Amino acid sequence: MYYTEPDEHGTLYAERRTFLIDPSGMIRTSYPAEGPPLATALRDIDLITREMGSRGAMRLVYEASHLFVCYPE
Repeated sequence: MYYTEPDEHGTLYAERRTFLIDPSGMIRTSYPAEGPPLATALRDIDLITREMGSRGAMRLVYEASHLFVCYPE
């Protein structure tokens, strides 16, 4: 849950999110609180699975991609 400090009226803004976290504990993406469509979740999980099984040059490609983007929402 993301939130802001209360304003002068005591109003607090909070945004609930659902997170996709990989086995090493890295947040890979987040979705609205109700979660993504099933097809989106399965696509993102597949991407992480393929990344975890990658070796050599492909492993470097996946690691470098995290410097610029996270999986799309």
